[in-house]
Amino acid sequence: MTDSKGGKGFSRRSFLKGSTALGLSMGLFGLTACTNANSGSKSAMGVQTGEKTLTTLTCPRNCYDSCSLIGEKVDGRIVRIVGDPKNPITAGTPCVKGQTHINVLYHPDRILHPLKRAGKKGEGKWEKITWDEAYDTIAQKLNEAIAQYGSEAIMPYNFSGTIGFIHQHGVPWRFFNKIGATNITRTVCNTGGKAALPYTYGDFSSIDPESFAKTKCYVTWGTNESYTNVHSVKFIQQARDNGAKLIVVNPHRHPLASQADLFIQLKPGTDAAFALGVQHIIINENLYDKDFVENYTMGFEELKQQVQNYPPSKVAQICEVTEEEIRAFVKMYTQAKPSIIRMGFGFERRTHGGAMVRAISFLPALMGVVGVEGGGFSYVNYSHYPFDNNYTKRPDLAPRKTRTINMNELGKAIAGELPTTKEIPVKVLICFSGNPIPSAPNVNMIKKGLEREDLFTVVHEVFMTDTADYADIILPAAHFTEFEDVVADYLGWYVRYSEQALEPMGESK
Repeated sequence: MTDSKGGKGFSRRSFLKGSTALGLSMGLFGLTACTNANSGSKSAMGVQTGEKTLTTLTCPRNCYDSCSLIGEKVDGRIVRIVGDPKNPITAGTPCVKGQTHINVLYHPDRILHPLKRAGKKGEGKWEKITWDEAYDTIAQKLNEAIAQYGSEAIMPYNFSGTIGFIHQHGVPWRFFNKIGATNITRTVCNTGGKAALPYTYGDFSSIDPESFAKTKCYVTWGTNESYTNVHSVKFIQQARDNGAKLIVVNPHRHPLASQADLFIQLKPGTDAAFALGVQHIIINENLYDKDFVENYTMGFEELKQQVQNYPPSKVAQICEVTEEEIRAFVKMYTQAKPSIIRMGFGFERRTHGGAMVRAISFLPALMGVVGVEGGGFSYVNYSHYPFDNNYTKRPDLAPRKTRTINMNELGKAIAGELPTTKEIPVKVLICFSGNPIPSAPNVNMIKKGLEREDLFTVVHEVFMTDTADYADIILPAAHFTEFEDVVADYLGWYVRYSEQALEPMGESK
């Protein structure tokens, strides 16, 4: 039946249909638009080689690289996970974390059965139940919440667990859109930059990292490739071998800073001021590409007027650097063309992070290196693959426009301290591919909300987590080797198919 407050009533059968959001086959999604970095490799596509079966996998963790992997299976058990050398970005060299997936898969502490809370929230006391009981209990709680407060009393939370176009970004939202649940915006990461850059570049896409070797000046700004994007370092080194300059702009002296031709150790949060100070010199001393600016940009006069507020003397004080360092950056950056600026997420973890991204992104346009091989900017590419995410998410299924809550305010939301949640409280919280207690802001407020006896919390997880300790129902999640998905990285231009290598262990889904 349909309730006048929005959403639909649930029977166990209808919930089973909706719960495909938590464990789906690939049949709903066409793969014709995908590029498989391992295509054509018979040995990597599940063909038997003696007693060993090789399976194409893709690491789906929240990472720039998304390594292509090969799972070696013997007698129905994965015995080794290695890198797939056919991927030109990750080239068969997964990071240390990638090499430990097999330990995670067979770890004795994996959750393998549905569990029901058997004590106070946070005590960690559990009772093993069946999936049927879990489905029935969840469906009952969803119906109760919808009947009393409407469907917006149901709130999903996911963030950066297993990243995939199907199981994380896509189909679960069909379920939540269909019932008209509260939505969540994920502003903790790079949402500011993604929102800001289109105002400068329209529907932008970062440059191909395989073209880094063609640059004459590589600027790494607010990122730490050596720790967070290890496979880009080889492309940076190729550029260095070809004579490129290396500039590092970062408050932190990371490994590339020790190798740099110029290291600018500016005060945290002053990136926009430094960028505008650099542009002050470039514009006032006519070091920009006049032809490109006149023919391919808009708003130059407004920018010229704005940067007059950032003379080198003022910027040096704001950023706690010297005027000589600012001028050294200008000289090196403008004299080596084409040039690349690699923008990280570091400076977005604050108010006006998006404005910082925009300020830095003006530089490639001023220098006329946009659209030039070995030139431009590198940010993230995962938003620009040829997928229609609305096909999997189906926002059109929502009965009406529903409320949206910023994940920065998750604690206040579930504690009932937002104006919107005082009117319609969050009565059901469903967490998957995310662990809000250690990853979302205001941990004490989140715990306060999770402790509410009248908040029904469902957690879909591989292991016990801080958040799972407060759950009413825990559902055992499959490891990424136990289901199919499509994964894209942030750095390169490849989309990868990840096969199902194994049947899910225990009762995980």
